[in-house]
Amino acid sequence: MLHILMISGTAIGVMFAIWVVGKAIQALQGKCTKALEYEEFVKLIKTEPDLHLIDLTEPDYFKKHHIKGAVNIPGEDFQQYADTLPDDKLCVMYCRTGLQSRRAFQFLTENGYSTDNLYYLDAKMMYVAKYEGKEAQ
Repeated sequence: MLHILMISGTAIGVMFAIWVVGKAIQALQGKCTKALEYEEFVKLIKTEPDLHLIDLTEPDYFKKHHIKGAVNIPGEDFQQYADTLPDDKLCVMYCRTGLQSRRAFQFLTENGYSTDNLYYLDAKMMYVAKYEGKEAQ
């Protein structure tokens, strides 16, 4: 009987740990509510003339695939450039997979930077296939 209770206790402990991890993931996702889907991103590019685009891809990739007017800050170098982001312009960060831009946004929110005018593309750069290596207009 005691052995059965120990197994049940272990199962409850595992279930509790899974619940805690799930709550932590929800909290992190709650901090990153400024994610844009691809369609929203394209609309901003077309409608916001002063949009500041930050491309977080590697320099070699940026040379072949980027949106016209974007500034290249490789994801691994982003933290040292965080202070240079304009507070007075609408900014969108993007990368090849969405991972670097999400991490950059999390870094900013966790370190107290203003993110009022900052968004990130939470999707793959689908325009690359459309524009086949040419600068996106």
